[in-house]
Amino acid sequence: MIQGENQSQPERTKGGILVIDDDVSVHDLAKHYLAGLEYEISCVENPRVGLDLAASDRPDLILLDLNMPEIHGFEVCRRLMDNPQTRDSAVVFLTSQDDPRAISKGLELGAADYLTKPFHAIELKARVRAVLRTKRLMDLLRDETLVDALTGLHNRRCFDESLGAALAVQERTGVPFSLLFLDLDRFKQINDTHGHGIGDDVLRSVGAMMRCTVRPYDVACRFGGDEFAVIANNTDAEGAKLLGQRLLNEISGIRVQADEAFVEIQSSIGIACSEDIEPVPNADQLGTMADRALYRSKRDGRGRISAFDPSLDGVTS
Repeated sequence: MIQGENQSQPERTKGGILVIDDDVSVHDLAKHYLAGLEYEISCVENPRVGLDLAASDRPDLILLDLNMPEIHGFEVCRRLMDNPQTRDSAVVFLTSQDDPRAISKGLELGAADYLTKPFHAIELKARVRAVLRTKRLMDLLRDETLVDALTGLHNRRCFDESLGAALAVQERTGVPFSLLFLDLDRFKQINDTHGHGIGDDVLRSVGAMMRCTVRPYDVACRFGGDEFAVIANNTDAEGAKLLGQRLLNEISGIRVQADEAFVEIQSSIGIACSEDIEPVPNADQLGTMADRALYRSKRDGRGRISAFDPSLDGVTS
């Protein structure tokens, strides 16, 4: 973490704690009891507002009241677990009922723990710390399974999860996003001529370039082999073309040394935007759209960008 100049100021952990409870006195107690944990604490009374805030802020931990008048805590938990944007948040139920059946149901829905109201400061801190510690370990394991070891980019599993999350945001907000498929031209020839070690150096170089080129909130992935993808969030087709052109330019500037020569690299890109066809395409359709646009780039001479065109690429919703 980046250390600030004033070492006496605690550094807040991104994500934070969200309290969803219609009793504002619980908000005050949670803020008071958990003040020393160095997590930002947000509180809402309305569960619908809480669901929206959880989707936008992705808190590390949600303290969730079981009995609320508008939406029951079980239903809120189910929605949190069903949403790709919030299912990694740990949920701890707050309940005034010491009912084993209710507790069991909450844990089956995906909650990490529960607390019976009125709770004590020592117990709240201990349980919250234990849940956050477990979540950090799970996040570390999850991150290791979502990264391609060779390039440092996200892997196919992460791509699938991120694409589902982007489609959920599109459905909720109407804000479009774009998908870019990138394929290195004549990569097999590089392997055949210079060996797989040089081919791996090429892939590492492309991965490093992509990590530096895409925005922090985009998702750059390696499918495998010489196939890459970028999920460009909050980006229409024109914005995706600009990003694609930057990627083409950066790739063409990469030089990997092989013996006495340098390997020159070229790529082709296919683009599909979530607003290209109506209604919004699903994940498979959007992938097919980008793949057909990429095929057209290859067919028309390589080293270029093609955007999905329904009249040429023939995908319908």
